[in-house]
Amino acid sequence: MLAVAVTAGPAESADLNLLPHRAIYSVKLGAARTGSSVTAIRGAMVFELVKTCESWTLQQRARFEMSDTDGDTVQNEVNFTSWESADGKAYGFSLRSLRDGEIAEDVRGKARLEDDGSGEAIYSVPELRSVELPAGTQFPITHTAALIAAGLNNQRQLTVPLFLGEREDEPLMVHAVITGRVGSADPADPLRADLPWRVHMAFHATGDAALPAFEMVQTLYASGLVSEVTVQYEDFSMIYVLERAEPLPRPGC
Repeated sequence: MLAVAVTAGPAESADLNLLPHRAIYSVKLGAARTGSSVTAIRGAMVFELVKTCESWTLQQRARFEMSDTDGDTVQNEVNFTSWESADGKAYGFSLRSLRDGEIAEDVRGKARLEDDGSGEAIYSVPELRSVELPAGTQFPITHTAALIAAGLNNQRQLTVPLFLGEREDEPLMVHAVITGRVGSADPADPLRADLPWRVHMAFHATGDAALPAFEMVQTLYASGLVSEVTVQYEDFSMIYVLERAEPLPRPGC
């Protein structure tokens, strides 16, 4: 949520490895650096990955409260939905976030890629605008599939432009380092059948090759299930811990 090319396309790698599933995470504060105003984070997130014969749909719904050094608490609600075609070339996105019940963000649009990964994203909300996508750009399902393919092929690095539709400075150049297998596996559980990888990712805003806008460390299974994520911002980090997960049906096609 990422210079070695992964040749497997989304229709091949995603369909072979990713499993539709629903996962529920607790959300908490990781660490706050000196000077940070954030003192506590508490909440939960529901993640759903749904497959049809032609596409993948990803939905994240998070609710959490953030407390600061002044003793104030802000209630946050974030809903993000994206649709990605099975060939990884067409994409739709919608982000809506609330702070204390008031709309903080409302973003919608669509994007399209050519065979070389170049293309265009067109925002319809909050205003009509377009963004050029450079060659090699990936959407989130394709990128997750590429990370899994890299891990299965013992490739340790993957750097690509990633477009999510969540930030104004996208696409982000994402450098991922896969450090190896960690944790435990459960052969009886299709979502956790193999040992997961630890994946470190740095997300660089367009035109900023020095410092990342944020960083992420996640534990990723070959099914696409993530058991833990730490997101490091400038002065604090958020931790998402998997509480439970269940597979969802795949289409019969």
